[in-house]
Amino acid sequence: MLVAKSLSELERRFPDSMIYEQESCYFVFTKTGVIRFLKPRSKEEVVKRLKEGRFPRKYITAIMKEKERTEALKAVLSVKKGVFLSGKAGVGKTFACILKIAFLLRNYKVNLPLYVPLQNLGDVFEYKKLIWLYDSFLLDDLNPNLGEWERKLVVETIYHAYNEDKLLFITSNANFRVIAHFLKEEPLISRLLEMCEVRTVTGEDLRLTKSPQ
Repeated sequence: MLVAKSLSELERRFPDSMIYEQESCYFVFTKTGVIRFLKPRSKEEVVKRLKEGRFPRKYITAIMKEKERTEALKAVLSVKKGVFLSGKAGVGKTFACILKIAFLLRNYKVNLPLYVPLQNLGDVFEYKKLIWLYDSFLLDDLNPNLGEWERKLVVETIYHAYNEDKLLFITSNANFRVIAHFLKEEPLISRLLEMCEVRTVTGEDLRLTKSPQ
């Protein structure tokens, strides 16, 4: 799927071609045929899809006005596939992953992401059904204190994402070695390493260093 950020971008790439602009796309008439480029999704559409995927409102609001490039954000934005992002609480792991997912939504790399809050999950069986309906996942706070039902959901989601070629993001306060021991399944860990880059971020708790509003 081809995406063009602007008409001027296409004019630079195809200086001798006629370009026809529509509401949601561009058509470029070249000597060899017509090429269709989608316009990026609007911020409103990105927000709508994040809400439909159960992403927390607080984070959605924050990413729409993001300015500071934290270490976590730099780590995630440079990744070309999924990511396992570890680091202590408050270093911006969840925020970074949600911003990356919003970027992918805007550029049609994902369409229906699902937020899975492992420390406050509610109905595990509901999420077992939901994973079939979405094309990408953020497993937030995968830590070794999870109960057995939550652990099994994580295992099932990883296998599902691998088999269906769906994008996967994971945040954890524990390092990858600890989580690998917690998940207990060597074939699963092998698949996870194929799908995700492992990144670790350091730094101070950003929640504690923010200036009062």
